[in-house]
Amino acid sequence: MNREGRLAIAAQFEETQGFSEGKAAVKLNGVWGIIDSNGKILVQPRYQNARRYFSGLLPVSKNGKDYLALDHHGRETELPRWDVRPDTPLHKFHTEDFSKIGYKDHNGNIVVAALYERGVNHFSEGMAAVRKNGLWGFIDAEGNERIARVTPSPKDNGTLASATASPKSPSMEKSRSLTHKAAPSCSKNSGFLSACKAFLGKKPQL
Repeated sequence: MNREGRLAIAAQFEETQGFSEGKAAVKLNGVWGIIDSNGKILVQPRYQNARRYFSGLLPVSKNGKDYLALDHHGRETELPRWDVRPDTPLHKFHTEDFSKIGYKDHNGNIVVAALYERGVNHFSEGMAAVRKNGLWGFIDAEGNERIARVTPSPKDNGTLASATASPKSPSMEKSRSLTHKAAPSCSKNSGFLSACKAFLGKKPQL
């Protein structure tokens, strides 16, 4: 469906991943390929597994165990173990099967264990948004939960209006007004304004 609620791509695929820069992984006849936003097949389905796009690359596997990457032109390339940027101390990495993420330092040492389902690529002001057990929240550079993980409101109104403090973090705020991206809202007194804005202001690369 497009933003006007009209059918953009006919229901013909068994499974799909999210779009990134106008492209998405799709499953057809038990194998994965890539389509564009019009449903045109760009890479013929031939991979056994595929994950979501990560830093502009699509992780795929021919045998279900060993992963490589497809760039946005569909060319096979080596998949980086973590996304390194000089202006941030920690960088996201994936487990071998791409089911969990954690964070490493510049030398490749694991600082935050791979306990999370999804997370932003880099820390901002010492904070990063992560998802665990379907709930979003913020962790610091040591992996401590600093802002309560939140869950979508059962009300189907396009916003998220409830939050639940982690049992490990009893001092966290009990409730917040949230956006549809399921991240805690930001306030001038939050202490994490830049980190929050970085997450809420644009769709994170997860």
